[in-house]
Amino acid sequence: ATSCGWAVQTLARSEIENCARLTFVANLELGGVYGQNGVDLTDFVLKKYDGGVSSNNRDNNNNNNSGDASTYQFAWNISDALQVQKMKSLPFKSNVASPIFTAFGFRWFLEVFPNGYSDRHRGFV
Repeated sequence: ATSCGWAVQTLARSEIENCARLTFVANLELGGVYGQNGVDLTDFVLKKYDGGVSSNNRDNNNNNNSGDASTYQFAWNISDALQVQKMKSLPFKSNVASPIFTAFGFRWFLEVFPNGYSDRHRGFV
């Protein structure tokens, strides 16, 4: 699996202390879609969900599509001061989930643990 952005234990919790707003970006790349019988449905999904998003479920605030139908970018912008402060003050193993978004016909969300999700990741986002 390819990981882009911060690797595990790269973004220390202390690095977000002075941030007035936070943005988390997920870049999704569709590798393939297969039916239960192994039939490749990738082309069907890409045609149906132009650029990852069905035409009746487009969110211009979060969809920054590159024009490549097999990729989709979701940006979760948190600019409300109270929400940012809540994230900064969450205890270890506590999380916040993004709004649900649809890409490639599937529903997704981001889950962020601002102070870590395991002993190994304590103190890291």
